[in-house]
This record gives sequence, C-alpha cells and structure tokens, in this order.
Amino acid sequence: MQTHTILIALGAVLLLAGVMGGGLTLKEMKLPTLDKFSRALAGFVGAVFIGAGIYLERDNRAAVDEPQAGISQQERMRREEESRAAAEHQKTQALRQAEIERQRREEAARIAELERQRKERELEAERLRQQAAAAKAAAERRRQEEDRLAQAKREKDRQEADFTRRALAAPKSNAWLGAFRIYDPKTSRELVRGEVSFGPTTHAENIAYARLRIDDSKLRQLPAGQLEATKAVWGFMGGSTDSAISIVFGNAADMPILVFNKLTKDSANGYLELRGVLFLTQGGKNEVVAHTSASCRAR
Repeated sequence: MQTHTILIALGAVLLLAGVMGGGLTLKEMKLPTLDKFSRALAGFVGAVFIGAGIYLERDNRAAVDEPQAGISQQERMRREEESRAAAEHQKTQALRQAEIERQRREEAARIAELERQRKERELEAERLRQQAAAAKAAAERRRQEEDRLAQAKREKDRQEADFTRRALAAPKSNAWLGAFRIYDPKTSRELVRGEVSFGPTTHAENIAYARLRIDDSKLRQLPAGQLEATKAVWGFMGGSTDSAISIVFGNAADMPILVFNKLTKDSANGYLELRGVLFLTQGGKNEVVAHTSASCRAR
C-alpha cells in the first residue's frame, strides 16, 4: 500500500475520532473515548494526515502523468507529422495522377490525330488509286477505240485498195468520179474547172452515163452548170479501144466533144489519170480548142 493511502486512511480515522469523540469500533480496532483536547488534537492530526496524503497522491499522479503527457505529445506530433506527410503524399499522388491523366489524354489525342491523318492518307491513296484506275481504264478504252478505228481504217483502206485494184484492172466495169481541168493549149491557162463522172459500160463500148459539172468557165461554149452527155463510149473516132473515152454533150452543130485519149493507171494512189482534148464542132469540122485532164477514183 502506498504512503499517501496510509496517511489518508489514518488521517480519516483520527479525524473521525476527533469529530465523534471516540468510543468507536472499526472492525478489530476500538477507539477509546477522548476528551476535548484529545479530540481536537486527533482532528487536527487527522486533517494534517489527510492533507499530506492528498498532496503525496497528487505528486505521485503528476509524476506518473508527466511522462505519459510527454509520450502523448510526441505521439500527437508524430501523428500530425504522419498526417501531414499522408496529406502531402495524397496531394502528390493526386497531382501525379492528374499529370498522368493529362498525359494520357494528350497521348490519346495524339493517337487520334495520327489515326485521323492515317485515314486521310488512306482515303487520299484510295482516291488516287481510283483516279489512276479510272485513267488507266480510260486510256485502255482509248487504246481499244484507237485500235478499233485503226483496224477499221486498215480494213477500209484494204477494201478500198482491193476495190481500186480491181477497178483499175477493169476500168470499163466501174463508175468513176474526179476533178477535171481544161487549159488553153497555147498558154496552159486554166479555162474550165469542174467535175467529171461516168459509169460502167452497158453493152458493147457504150458508157451508162457521163456528166460534167462546171464550177467555173472562161469558155463561152461551156457555161457553168451541169452538162449531161448525150453519148459516151470507150473509143475514139468510131473505133473501140481501152485507152480512150469520148463524151459528146448536146446535139447542136457546135456541140462540145470531150476526148480522153491518154489513160494512166496510178496503182500507188488508186487514181485513173485522164489526159485529152476538147473538140468544138465549127462549120462541120471538129476543132481542138483546149487540153483536158482529170484524176478519177472508182466509185
């Protein structure tokens, strides 16, 4: 039992004895009856003992509480420090997390931009590929069309060449058309310009038809316009020949007679070249008034 407890207990007994005057029995203790002096002394001493016990108890409690208070203060400071550190750590973590989130968003935006650019490049590449494919297809169509036209032209040329070759081989069996000129025999000045056409032979040496279209003329006997032959034959002066054509226009006494007495087959160019003279009947006589030429193709 501690000292302050004993002092308090003893002081309480003495104080009780002083107050009550003795004659009490506490368990195995019996207090005698006290006179006034003894009661006063017992009460004073009991009060002193109680006061001393209380003082000692308070000192002991202070002595015990003082280290505990120190430990609690240190613990509180430590906890406050830990709390501040935790708060700082949490703040740092929040800032770090925010920075990570910002970087993540920036990275996502960068990736999205790269993806957009990639898609744009793919679309542009696809557009260029389609344009190239379209251009290639168009070029192929043009090439095929050019090949077709070239083939058609070659076929046409071949057919024309075959037709011309056969026509030149048998000129009497074909119709002919060409530009012709009439020249002054002395000065070679052009007198008549136009077009001559004649058909194949019908029977004997007779030609089915012969026409002369005059575009421009300086001869009074051959005015501009269409002249239809009254007679056309392969031959000259009533004789049949493969090297001359005689064409008579009109029945008048001064009727013009066109005679091609020189025929040349230009196989390279497909022309039947005609050279001859123009006769005019004057005073019952045929007189040469001009030279003629014509370049004809088979029709």
